[in-house]
Amino acid sequence: MSNEENRAAVEAAAATEIAARSIRPKRDPGALRRAYERVTESPAGGAGKGVTQRTGTFVVPASLCEEGVFGDDFELTIRGLSAEQELRSAQAAKGDVVVMGFEMARRSLVAVNGTPIDAGRAEDDFLWEALGFGGRTLVVQVFMKMTGADADAAGKALLTLRMG
Repeated sequence: MSNEENRAAVEAAAATEIAARSIRPKRDPGALRRAYERVTESPAGGAGKGVTQRTGTFVVPASLCEEGVFGDDFELTIRGLSAEQELRSAQAAKGDVVVMGFEMARRSLVAVNGTPIDAGRAEDDFLWEALGFGGRTLVVQVFMKMTGADADAAGKALLTLRMG
């Protein structure tokens, strides 16, 4: 490497370190405890509402679904999963990452056109079949977009990664 290439590499490394320092959050040792207390305790001191999962509603084109099941496009509401639901999805997928994505998306189904899906009547299973492959892949895509880390978050995490 020439001196010029070395200098360019050192400058690039320094710029990366400066960028990483500028996006690092304050290292507040009490952050988790305050978040836990805010989410789990009511003003009376009893157990309150837990972590709320993100929900999303989107249009599913009837043309993606099994033929003749849905006459018109419809709105589908999905919800992020709890850690326990994620674990059950992983167990059902038996280690297959692609199957796990479908399992998680299937478990996320909440409502059609604002009407809650009745799992007791197996409406969730019926809907998952009726969506057809195109509809199911759409649900997986939306679920992953809604609940996963985007490129900016992943970039920030990798830029600030410290290994030791």
